[in-house]
Amino acid sequence: MPYRRGRSCSSIVRRILLSALGGFLCVAGSAAGPAVGEPSSDTAACDSYSATEDALWEREFLRAAGRQIFGVADMWGESVRGSKLIQRWYEEQRIPSAAGVRRYLRTVGARSPSQRVGLLFYDHQTQPSSPPELHSWLIAEQRAIHCRHAVSRSRLASVVGALRQALGVEELQVARSATRRGYEMPSPGASRPTLADSVREATRLLLPETFVDENVDTLIIVPTGELTTIPFAVLQPLPGGRHLIDRATLVVAPSLADLNRAGRPVTFEKALIVGNPTVPHNQEWIMPPLPGAEAEAIDIGRFLGTSPLIRAAATKTAVTGRARDADLLYLATHGVADPQDPNNGSFLALAGDRKAGWRWTLKDIQFTRFRARLAVLSACQTGLGQVQDAGILGIARAFQIAGVDRVVISLWNVDDAATHELMTSFMRSLTAGTRADRALRDGMRSTREKYPHPAHWASFVLFAGTP
Repeated sequence: MPYRRGRSCSSIVRRILLSALGGFLCVAGSAAGPAVGEPSSDTAACDSYSATEDALWEREFLRAAGRQIFGVADMWGESVRGSKLIQRWYEEQRIPSAAGVRRYLRTVGARSPSQRVGLLFYDHQTQPSSPPELHSWLIAEQRAIHCRHAVSRSRLASVVGALRQALGVEELQVARSATRRGYEMPSPGASRPTLADSVREATRLLLPETFVDENVDTLIIVPTGELTTIPFAVLQPLPGGRHLIDRATLVVAPSLADLNRAGRPVTFEKALIVGNPTVPHNQEWIMPPLPGAEAEAIDIGRFLGTSPLIRAAATKTAVTGRARDADLLYLATHGVADPQDPNNGSFLALAGDRKAGWRWTLKDIQFTRFRARLAVLSACQTGLGQVQDAGILGIARAFQIAGVDRVVISLWNVDDAATHELMTSFMRSLTAGTRADRALRDGMRSTREKYPHPAHWASFVLFAGTP
């Protein structure tokens, strides 16, 4: 049934879910089904199922999937492009199910037969009649594991905040990031949590021990709420304190309904590279020059055989005029995430001109139609935005809505030398034919050799519906 203007996206998604699931799905806020084990505040209760036992875990999974898709509809319901995305889900019946997830895993695995693909999906459930629980599913080709952990939303947020504080990311923001005039960066305080303790606690909540036994080397993560800002690469579920990135390549998917997006191979025939735009003086923002970003853009341009737009040449008119037809977008500039007004307040900073101004806002981006297969946003805060149960409403999601298959984003600012090391390694692997998730992993691990602290190598994330 075609989408009609004036009809709410939420009502369409409700019809999709009820139609696809035969009316069995309880909508967001419904009571959870019976649990096999009782979770406690200290340990997760987990159950493991073979591929022939999908019916035993699918009901709760479908409820969680429904909650997420309702959330995505609410997130993008007022957007024309978002409405078209919801309509596409309706027409293609992209409702995740046990069978659908396994088909997806087989499709991804078939592209490289030696890889073992897994999907990690989170859902935080809060019901008036029961304690809040974090549900997590690890689904592989032959097995599914469902874990429940009694943890409140505030506790989950504190774990995420403690990890970011322990990484020292706020101090890293000061030297290179944009700041509002008059804003004073809070002092870190004397009671900063230790990195080892913070990583250990985040690992315990997000990667129960039973997950580690599942031997996957490509992990597609669909987070919820605050978990979208977790650097999963730094978690240490492996013996000897090894990081998750040492076991698997990592992809963060926008939502379960985006998993079927067929990612096109990345090409470099018409790359657009932007570095260190000359941001005009303004009354609201202080944006220091980014000489490291300029050097990074020049080096990447030389590597790809194209001239970057740098300094005053990187105007909004010039960038947006070339961005539509580019097959690769590489933007090394200031990024700002506004959780209160993401559509208008989140933006990438470009050089100014009288015609178009200098802010490339989230709203501008999502209403553009790109042909690029990859966007690299080498700027701070491009992975942040307004936190919702269905994910982050931010710049990365806007590029994805606008047609970009894969977006490399940053969860915090990284110093120039480490960023340069990581990105040149990433692009070198990518242009050699390495898949994007593996190329990013190569970059992270090579950077870790020179800069061992996770704050320098774990910031970047591949945001995509497929590796």
